[in-house]
Amino acid sequence: MTAPLRLANAAEYSQEKHVWKEEFGDNDVIYYNAKDDLMSSERNESRPRIKPDFQFNQAFRRRVDFNHTAVHIPTDIYEGSTIVLNELNWTAALDHVFKLNKDKDPTLMWQVFGSATGLARYYPASPWVDLTKTANRIDLYDVRRRPWYIQGAASPKDMLILVDVSGSVSGLTLKLIRTSVSEMLETLSDDDYVNVVSVSIATIVHVMISSRVCCQ
Repeated sequence: MTAPLRLANAAEYSQEKHVWKEEFGDNDVIYYNAKDDLMSSERNESRPRIKPDFQFNQAFRRRVDFNHTAVHIPTDIYEGSTIVLNELNWTAALDHVFKLNKDKDPTLMWQVFGSATGLARYYPASPWVDLTKTANRIDLYDVRRRPWYIQGAASPKDMLILVDVSGSVSGLTLKLIRTSVSEMLETLSDDDYVNVVSVSIATIVHVMISSRVCCQ
């Protein structure tokens, strides 16, 4: 059995056996948040944390701990929400599978599990950002936007994006629209087809009729 299949089977089994909980005590869910060093002033200090013993590893070229996994939660998702705590709870069972995969194939590098809520658990544990090499900046990573996740979770899409450039749209609003379109394009895979069209109110009907050709 390959490492990805072993991990997928374990995830399906653990999720199926998990009993949903509405409330968790401070000691019910203990894990290492890969961004702890970035947001130490914001986190809930009452909830215990795993504190990995990081050692520099030449193969990974960064500090890692093979005894633990790390968890990454997107910036716009509340770490203490019920759904996140439940996912932290049942995905903890994957730790031993990560280690088993590494034991069976020492050449394995990063192993990552990504959920539909954006939670990512990866092995070996390592700080999300090495503050000695990278400046502290806003974290925009979301596992659901990674090509491997998108290709595995979605069917090929045909998409037509209409961008309103009429006189009422300018300045910051137009900039936000462009940023949103760019972010949306990042979610597409090699199998998707897309076309982006700038329209005004006067031409929108014509565009809907004539712009039927999408690019891969």
